[in-house]
Amino acid sequence: MLITAMLAAGCSGGPLPANDLTGIRGYLARPCGFDMDRDGIFGEAEDCRVCDGKTADPDSDGADEDLIYVDCGGGKDEPSCGVPGSPCLTLEYAFGERADGAADGAEDIVCFRGACRPELLEPKAGGLSATYELPAKGSEARPFLLPKNPAMLVGWDHDADGDYPPHDRDDLAVLDGAGLSCALRLGSPASHFEMAHFEARDYGRSSAKEESGFLLFGSPSRKKDAAGGHRADAFFFHDLRLAGINAAQPAQGHRIVFNYFTRATRFHYLLFRNLEIAEAGGFMVRGSGPDRPGSETEGGNDGPFRWQNLSVSALGCNHSDPACVAGGGSAFIGWKLWGYIDGIEVLDSSFDANVAAWEPKPDGNGGALFVNATQCSRGWTVRNNTLRDFKVALIAQGGNGAYCGYGRQNDSPRRMPRPTGDILFEGNHFWNTYRPWRSGDSLIQLKGGEDQNRTLGEVIIRDNLLASSDGFDACIKVDVANAGAPPPGRIVIEGNTCWGSREQGKATGLWIARPKEGLFGQEKIELRGNAFAGFGPEDSNARFDAIPKEMASSGNIFDPEAIFEIGGRKLPSLEKLAGEGLDLGGKSCEPAFENPEKGLFGLAADSQCRK
Repeated sequence: MLITAMLAAGCSGGPLPANDLTGIRGYLARPCGFDMDRDGIFGEAEDCRVCDGKTADPDSDGADEDLIYVDCGGGKDEPSCGVPGSPCLTLEYAFGERADGAADGAEDIVCFRGACRPELLEPKAGGLSATYELPAKGSEARPFLLPKNPAMLVGWDHDADGDYPPHDRDDLAVLDGAGLSCALRLGSPASHFEMAHFEARDYGRSSAKEESGFLLFGSPSRKKDAAGGHRADAFFFHDLRLAGINAAQPAQGHRIVFNYFTRATRFHYLLFRNLEIAEAGGFMVRGSGPDRPGSETEGGNDGPFRWQNLSVSALGCNHSDPACVAGGGSAFIGWKLWGYIDGIEVLDSSFDANVAAWEPKPDGNGGALFVNATQCSRGWTVRNNTLRDFKVALIAQGGNGAYCGYGRQNDSPRRMPRPTGDILFEGNHFWNTYRPWRSGDSLIQLKGGEDQNRTLGEVIIRDNLLASSDGFDACIKVDVANAGAPPPGRIVIEGNTCWGSREQGKATGLWIARPKEGLFGQEKIELRGNAFAGFGPEDSNARFDAIPKEMASSGNIFDPEAIFEIGGRKLPSLEKLAGEGLDLGGKSCEPAFENPEKGLFGLAADSQCRK
């Protein structure tokens, strides 16, 4: 059943080989994460000879790479620098003067050691425009393309033992951002780029500049080229440690660890894998694709993007600090992406709001929010993640006239809006023990938009554990509405466990909201095999401000202590609810868990609920 499936997903099943992270939740420190022979197997001995100071052709393709070595503590910037015995001093010089691009048939690989201090380092050229495919496995939604001969920025394996920083403590490779705003910008023409095995720390932590973080995507210019727009393909970021990026800063619009305001550049195939992100503030990923379909010369719509095997802890500013409130507020937001982006995956990762270290806003908006899928983005797969002490797990919403079709709808077919949709939120484990949350903590919020073209399409919420030792305003709230006609698509709520009673106020399991006057609400809702448990007599299993016309419900378990609400009236039982014309097709039963107060939701033998 749903709960046992969730518990099985919550365990890694023991350590896996370092070259296979599939199914592990979070970052795994490992000696080497390269796939230089491009066979889809990472960390083999033949993969781990790049930047070792002696191997000229680390990918064994018969052509020597342009390897440029940098020692930020003992090198010298001069025309002949870049060999292991005479390294350059700065990354800026290595990429700006010594790198010659891929036109000579050899990719540039910059290998560095020491503590370097670049601010907005901008490699001007990328690798050779060839890719290879990784088949989809485990949690992954689709096959993925990686660069075959990328330009690279890599921590130097100075002792040549196949063990790279930050795993190898004998090798130091750090981008030190103390007092600086942002480390790098990548975009056209620097496609086909790989970045691996180093640490970046403290960018944005003490910078007064709002545009701060680790990485900016997009070309420096907002102007498009003659083909209609810049295009950037195939980026791979792995085995990185990012510490204190925007730490203790407010959630301002451009304080973003990975800034995806791409200007005129269209990005395809971004893979972030096996990253440790400690004490991050502001937004982790925020930005927009185009507000129209991508052209052929741009490679179509933006995407796909994948974030996988991350371990993330947050550190925002304190809500009691007036400067924090004035600066944008005390919050940490994981993903907020919008526009014509297709295929966003957040997989196999671990997230800790780290609320013992900072003071989030307890009421209304703010706090810690995991994913906001909005304004015509599509193809979200959020699967097999663990969230601790977050306020909200998922917001999915349509759009408005400000994006994805702004202006007259008949301007051009290319400017027509589209619904946000094709969203799968599956197999995630949400566990909150933070008691100061007092309002605004609807764990999953589904919202509408202006009209049928700017609303919410299909959403599937499946096999998630959504639990809080202090309850929630709502476990799942469906508030999808728009003008014109009922929203397209359907809402599937299947196999989830919602658990938790409120110390103050009341908790609600499922909440179907009533659309405002003149708007049309979501009519297609499927409610199957869910468990609503751990509630008290003041709580509601389900609240229906409106009854969807095409609602299918079966196999659900509801807490016998909690009530039901329909049209503002309180009803004590499923039978009374059915008497009002709403048969939820389930039973009232209290599932027996191992120890929910400690987050142990293994389903004990309970014949009453299993029948």
